[in-house]
Amino acid sequence: MQEKKGYVSFVLHAHLPFIHHPESDDYLEESWLYEAISETYIPLLTNFQKLVDEGVDFRITMSMTPPLLSMLDNKLLQRKYIKYLKKLIELSKKEVIRTAGDKRLNKLSHYYLDRYSNDLHLFKDVFNCDLISQFKHFQDIGVLEIITCGATHGYFPILYVNEKTVRAQIAVGVQTYEKYFGKKPRGIWLPECGYVPEADKYLKEFGIDYIITESHGILYADPTPIYGTFAPIVSPKGVIAFGRDIESSQQVWSSIDGYPGDFNYREFYRDIGYEADYDYIKPYIAHNGVRVHTGIKYYRITGKTDFKDYYNIQWAKDSAERQAGHFLDSRTNQINNLSQYMDTPPIILCPYDAELYGHWWYEGPYWLYILFKKIYYDDCNFKLITPSEYIDKYPNMQVASPCRSSWGANGYSEVWLNPSNDYVHRHLHVAGDRMCELANLYPKAKGLKKKALNQCARELLLAQSSDWLFIITNGTMVDYAKKRIKDHIGRFTKLYYEIKDNNVDKDLIVSTDCGIYYGDSVIVATGGKAQSSLGSNGSGYEILKSLGHKITKLSPALVQLTSSSKYPRQLKGQRVKGNMKILLDGECAVQDFGEILFTDYGLSGIVTMNLSETVSKNFEKDEPKKCHAVIDLASDFSENELLEHINRYGSLEGILGEKISSLLEKQANGDKEKICKYAKNWQLIITGTKGYNFAQITCGGADTKEFRNFESVKVENLYACGEVLDKQFKCGGYNLNFAFWSGICVADSILKKRKQNDKN
Repeated sequence: MQEKKGYVSFVLHAHLPFIHHPESDDYLEESWLYEAISETYIPLLTNFQKLVDEGVDFRITMSMTPPLLSMLDNKLLQRKYIKYLKKLIELSKKEVIRTAGDKRLNKLSHYYLDRYSNDLHLFKDVFNCDLISQFKHFQDIGVLEIITCGATHGYFPILYVNEKTVRAQIAVGVQTYEKYFGKKPRGIWLPECGYVPEADKYLKEFGIDYIITESHGILYADPTPIYGTFAPIVSPKGVIAFGRDIESSQQVWSSIDGYPGDFNYREFYRDIGYEADYDYIKPYIAHNGVRVHTGIKYYRITGKTDFKDYYNIQWAKDSAERQAGHFLDSRTNQINNLSQYMDTPPIILCPYDAELYGHWWYEGPYWLYILFKKIYYDDCNFKLITPSEYIDKYPNMQVASPCRSSWGANGYSEVWLNPSNDYVHRHLHVAGDRMCELANLYPKAKGLKKKALNQCARELLLAQSSDWLFIITNGTMVDYAKKRIKDHIGRFTKLYYEIKDNNVDKDLIVSTDCGIYYGDSVIVATGGKAQSSLGSNGSGYEILKSLGHKITKLSPALVQLTSSSKYPRQLKGQRVKGNMKILLDGECAVQDFGEILFTDYGLSGIVTMNLSETVSKNFEKDEPKKCHAVIDLASDFSENELLEHINRYGSLEGILGEKISSLLEKQANGDKEKICKYAKNWQLIITGTKGYNFAQITCGGADTKEFRNFESVKVENLYACGEVLDKQFKCGGYNLNFAFWSGICVADSILKKRKQNDKN
């Protein structure tokens, strides 16, 4: 066994800007999160688990930023991600059919179908939609160290014009980490690796032991570090700094020599979202018709040529395994050379954007998996380690002050301060000064003023995100980035003047992407999830749930039923007046009498609608019962009376329509008694409902026990009315009547309260 002469530390920076638009079911920028979950976070978690299951002792560090954590924890975004996956599964199934004539292409289309189906299973059934807990699990068992980042990834070297804004970024970053992981973070990934020496005192104030910096932040430290980036240094204020290793970074990042450029790897830019026939792909791209990435990519990089060969999964794996071996050999040689001249074991720090692994470099998670196995099983001269483990093991280190630095083009602040975005900074600095002014003026603010001050802080932090500046510099999605800055600064400024003028005289503040609104009451009248084309997306449930209200189980109601039986299609458009029962595992669950309409997909009509709630709830279960509809097509007649009619007139025409009568005769092969039996007991297999988009109402909602006169018993001056409440009725205008009546009751309740307050 070879002596361990040094260490390698992988640090992955998992970050996305905070993008959440509850007002839309199909907001383009939200797909950044969904792509990262499918291509980076789930693959990383899957490979971590494989390593643990195989008994491989590995170490890796990840920063998880507050915006990313907040989005991963958002229930609405979780549901949107599931919807996103289902859409991709649907597209993948179509691709399997479309590519049937091309063996290689068809194999890849099956691969994507399996991939997305597995993602859905893992996310929904295994992870229970909770990725944060999955990462926390690996931290708890000791193979992963999670560190924090600035609150909204604000760029410290420029924000430090007002040092209190940097303090706020650090404070919220630490608070958010504690919220999700139950302890303080030991390390912080400086946003954009942007180091400013003056921030050290705040890093120490909030218990941060170490930071991750760009290589030149260490190399140009004062005094010059003896061991360069291969040993951490400690600042005069006591903050330990680890610097990025240039050689290992080059091997992964370089567009010329880096592993991701291997010709066998998947080509990122060739996606069927841009290449498929427009009418075919239109349902799966942006809602405004703009072509976007779908994630289904059939080509490998191949080289700098217009010709692109199909992607070969095995070739890609072979390349990843070969390059994992090369990386291991390179680090072995590097540590052999370094250890000859160092008193302490060298540490090679390998920091990367987490999204490189899987999203940009599709094979990246597999490469990590193979590399970690090789390090564990091969007789190499180094071990994997986290920064925390290293400083606990080797606490003595050189005192030196890292210099101002960042990663990005040219290594300092050029990406975040240049002629394309320099106008933004004066607004950020003014808002930062104003936030400090407000905090000093109202240190003991309570009630509404405190709410307004907190909202000011939120708007400022979101405006400070370095992502908007980066996007403007790169020239992609520029309009969106500019809008986000403008909206956040605009809302901040409006609140600032209203607080200063003591004009925030309402009891409640509602912040939306369209602006901030104030009122002495808030009414949630958003409807349910039914008929999303009319603007109802279920957001009201999330609002009430976030305010402490219980939301009962939801399902589509007053909705058509689907059937696998062929008979409804043959009777499309035919109506009967009869009795219908819903059987679950052969037992009658519910029944009703009235008009039944046959359709090409199954059943509609008033009776069907009234019975659909029971069917919906059944198919919402993990293991639904077998479902049948049993229809009495001639409820005014007995079987004997029907038989008498057939004997007299030759058929059931006159009691039933010609089409239905003829169909029953065919089904019974002309047997008169069977015809009568079918007419009184006609069974159809029910496979489900037409879903929320066709439902008239949503079954379930906010628990009515938690409202008195439609006012919340949990939040004063909060009201709810209409479909968002758990109150449903049969067809006949009753649900509309309830919506109108409950709205009137809310208005009446608010007016009465105002009159009482005026008296007081």
